[in-house]
Amino acid sequence: MKLNRICWRTAYCTTMPVGLLCAANLAVAQADSDSASVAGPDVALQEVVVTAQKRSERLSDVPVTVAALSGNQLASAGVSNITQLNVVVPGLQVQNSVGFAITHLRGIGSTAIGPGVENPIAVYVDGVYYASTQSSLFDFNDVQNVEVLKGPQGTLFGRNATGGLIQITTLNPTQATVVKADVSYGNYQTAKADLYVGGGLTDTLAADISAQISGAGQGWGTNLANGREVYRSDLNLGTRSKWVWTPIDTTKITLALDYARQHNSNIPFRQPPGGGNLPAAAPYLPATYGSQWDASNDVQPLYINENGGASLRIATDLGHADLVNIAAYRRAATTLNFDLDDSAAPIQGAYLHSDENQFSEELQLLAKPGSTIQWTTGVYYFHSQSQYDPSRVTFGQLAFYPAPPSVYPFGALAVYGFQTAESIAGYGQATMPILSRTNLTLGLRYTHEVHSLAGSLPFFLPDGSLIPGTDTPFPEVSKAFQGVTYRAALDHHLTKDAMVYGSVSTGFKSGGYNTQAYADGPFKPEKLTAYEIGSKTEWFSHRLEANLAAFFYDYNDIQVQKVEGASTGIINGATATSRGADLDLAMKVTSGLTITGSAEYLLATFKSFPNAPLSNPDVGATTPLTVGSAAGNDLPYASRWVFTARGDYAFPFAGGNGDLNVVVNHVGSYAVEPDNVVKQPAYTKLNSSFDWYTASGRYGVSLWGRNLTNVASISGNITSVRGVRQGQFEAPRTYGITFNYRLQ
Repeated sequence: MKLNRICWRTAYCTTMPVGLLCAANLAVAQADSDSASVAGPDVALQEVVVTAQKRSERLSDVPVTVAALSGNQLASAGVSNITQLNVVVPGLQVQNSVGFAITHLRGIGSTAIGPGVENPIAVYVDGVYYASTQSSLFDFNDVQNVEVLKGPQGTLFGRNATGGLIQITTLNPTQATVVKADVSYGNYQTAKADLYVGGGLTDTLAADISAQISGAGQGWGTNLANGREVYRSDLNLGTRSKWVWTPIDTTKITLALDYARQHNSNIPFRQPPGGGNLPAAAPYLPATYGSQWDASNDVQPLYINENGGASLRIATDLGHADLVNIAAYRRAATTLNFDLDDSAAPIQGAYLHSDENQFSEELQLLAKPGSTIQWTTGVYYFHSQSQYDPSRVTFGQLAFYPAPPSVYPFGALAVYGFQTAESIAGYGQATMPILSRTNLTLGLRYTHEVHSLAGSLPFFLPDGSLIPGTDTPFPEVSKAFQGVTYRAALDHHLTKDAMVYGSVSTGFKSGGYNTQAYADGPFKPEKLTAYEIGSKTEWFSHRLEANLAAFFYDYNDIQVQKVEGASTGIINGATATSRGADLDLAMKVTSGLTITGSAEYLLATFKSFPNAPLSNPDVGATTPLTVGSAAGNDLPYASRWVFTARGDYAFPFAGGNGDLNVVVNHVGSYAVEPDNVVKQPAYTKLNSSFDWYTASGRYGVSLWGRNLTNVASISGNITSVRGVRQGQFEAPRTYGITFNYRLQ
């Protein structure tokens, strides 16, 4: 019987797009045959359910490339915050650039930063869109699962999901009492505590609360200009509470509240690989740095962010359909203080204070599970206000500039910018059977947005006095943008365990204004058309999964960061293509051993970019930025080759249960700006953990290490208008111990 199954699989090798897996399938089948005639019930991969199409479906049935990981998988892999998702999702880059999240997926993304600047890779938490990139740098403390959807999600999610999205689902309280408590200590004198408590309060009401607090007594590096530590987290606090009320069987009301605060010095600047500083500042640079995490800044870096919000979700069973309403409000306030010249010389410093708030309302009507035609329709409204209050740049020893001091007769300038965005969209998508094993998905969305900008630009003399007349407010300006996005996909089930699909979809990111540069006028929307073909297969009673996708993107009017004087913003003008392939494998080798692997090949280049900001490629030299062509250059943060391999082995140990997890993540070299001057060299990171729990599962201890290869990888990079290149880096090697308690 088993031999017949193997021969039947082999027969498909000549016809199936996934035929390249046949050798692996035969090997697994032979190992299966050698070990036992019948696999045990636990020798199978767990079924993965995702909500990529706003309904619960098996991952293997969704014609979208999705990376899905549970909270436990993230914890074992050493992924404790959103920036560390890079380690487990090839093709995804989430970086911290001066406290702003810059996200790229399959080469699509933006390095532009500032209040009101949104990323083309959207972040959702419990169905709520997070517009603020300063509120997206959060830790995972009560995560149930994370889904990364690759490719434009222009129909069901729509707003600013040009290249994909990150969808985070947090734990929901139930009637069962659950307590989870973790206390950790690691190198750099880092201490962390996590607590989750949930359960039923009445027969119809359940609630929970989660809290996380951490801090470090030592920074990763030293500011050699003053001897103080940098990359030190003084406080990282996060708390969330959910209340789930079911007044009647057909209605569920969920109220969620959250608050977070971060206080650290994680934004020091120093020259990145291939960068150079102002030659005149050379006497103020140290002869040597102790490590990549050292800096020499006359301004001690400071980052303080507070953000929080509330959402109300009402789900009602109408009998023939489900009605879901999600209303949410969020607010964020951020203070930044950092050096702009990468040296101990008091040339330029920046102080930024920003405020952002948003309100969103989404009404969804969904077909019942099991309906012949699965459809979703809805209306989405969004309003945001973002401002610099102010963005201030101070100028010190002007003689260090390669220009006479008369060019800079002032001591400081401040930008007060106030931008609003209002968006409304209607959408619908349906999946219908057209043959017995073939489904057609069609979706359409219309989006209309209005952006407005007002502000002022006062200048100050070196003595701090205002230059008269420079604080006159600018008149308010506004502009409307609209776009239609669509999706069409065809999927065919060759067997119950093998599906192939093809799709074409579009993405749209609205235009807007540069909050720091009133005179720029509005920039245009960017648009993307994506073509994808793929297969999703399961083999040998779900012991092996293999998902393969190939894609081609046509990317137009790309919104690219530009730097002018003390301001950052967005320019258009670029067209690009992105093509590549993703491969995801998962294998249940034995009841205790699971091996997964993911890889991506990507070729993402500018076709045309005549007005690109270019800098001098000579190491150690600094010339002002110029404008020229970047055609043929790689898109920022687009590695040619990326792969992740993860092994998880569970086994009885010391009267309880042990679990050993190892993750290897290799990232090929990539450029950080369109001129491709500064590049991050290829690197390989290693994370590992060993967890032990008592037989009851109530008590445990974990030993963990992250970035054990101690790679210094670029977190964010900016080249100023004077040609000064500024970079910061991700975490070095960290390790520690965690004590666990579970009651559930």
